[in-house]
Amino acid sequence: MESIRNNWRLYKRVNTLIRENRIELCIGFMTTSNVLSVLASRSNGIPVVISERNNPEEEKNKLSHLWRFLKKYTYRKADKLVVQNNRIKSLYINDIDNKKLQIIPNPINPGLRPDPNVEMSNIILNVGRLERQKAQDTLIKAFANLNPSGWELHIIGDGRQRSYLEALIDQLHMNDKVRLLGKKKNIQPYYAKARIFVLSSLYEGFPNVLLEAMQMGKACISTDCPTGPSDIISHGDDGILVPVGNTAELEAALRDLIENPAKERQLGEKAKDATRPYQIENIAAVWEELIAELLK
Repeated sequence: MESIRNNWRLYKRVNTLIRENRIELCIGFMTTSNVLSVLASRSNGIPVVISERNNPEEEKNKLSHLWRFLKKYTYRKADKLVVQNNRIKSLYINDIDNKKLQIIPNPINPGLRPDPNVEMSNIILNVGRLERQKAQDTLIKAFANLNPSGWELHIIGDGRQRSYLEALIDQLHMNDKVRLLGKKKNIQPYYAKARIFVLSSLYEGFPNVLLEAMQMGKACISTDCPTGPSDIISHGDDGILVPVGNTAELEAALRDLIENPAKERQLGEKAKDATRPYQIENIAAVWEELIAELLK
């Protein structure tokens, strides 16, 4: 009941802000904000854009019956639903008019740029919360099986699986090679030092860290998880896709890049080119066009 009261207060606050500031268009991000944005906008007679940032297949099991109902009811009433890739769009195609669905991926952080003055080290990097979704245990096992001489695995992030991963690292006798670095405010130096980036997730909404690593010119390996990696990486051309949860395939991909530095460099160079559509000026232009269309 307290949650309902809090969201009712928030709805009334958004409603008041729209009315008092004569807002002409409302944009929501994430499920709760999307629902409240639609309700408040319809109450005030203004257009509303909502944006799905997560994988709805995974998220639906975390929502209560009430929020699942509210999501289904309100999403249909938005003027536009922005999603990040074709896979997520396909999940809504039966419930929402196709004309209301639009794909706009996340932009890359414009501050991330390769630094030619930084010398790379033999480091494999993973960035993500230490949660089951990110499946860093699969990466640790693959790295331990390979146990490459002179290489380290660095994992940036924190979360509920830290103790489990620490115990796994100890069990595999990898304490001198696998480092859990915790959360970092500035990740750029860690991208710059690494040679290889690995996304080991079970699922994603849209993997920003994968785009960031590619922008930094890293050779990238990613699980072919739902959703996002296969929209970003062309397998074998500007990155490598491996099956979700497959330790052996991930180990083989790591071995391939470690033993073939020329291939590692080539993938890194092509990865930079592949990120051009995601530059902030390109994504901003699409948003501007969408907003202008709704304000006509």
